Amino acid sequence: MTIDEAKDMIKEVFALPADFSFTDGLRPAAVPGWDSMGWLQLLTAIEERCGREVPMELFDRIITVQDACDAVCRFSMKKPVGCDELATGNYLHVDL
Repeated sequence: MTIDEAKDMIKEVFALPADFSFTDGLRPAAVPGWDSMGWLQLLTAIEERCGREVPMELFDRIITVQDACDAVCRFSMKKPVGCDELATGNYLHVDL
């Protein structure tokens, strides 16, 4: 999944307008509908799209929407990044 596809999926899950801007430092709490239930909706959408269960550890270090997009992109790769790599910061970062 590309970064644009990840952003589109987030827009779809939270019913955001097509022109919604993902600004630097935007936090999930600032996105309408992205609360605890929103997290579950996003996880479900990712699992449906990728065809496998998302390990909860994948989202432990998410602070910004950029972090979430990065996590979605990494998870969707054929060889997903493991939690050990996430903990050490040795993973791909894609700019919005």
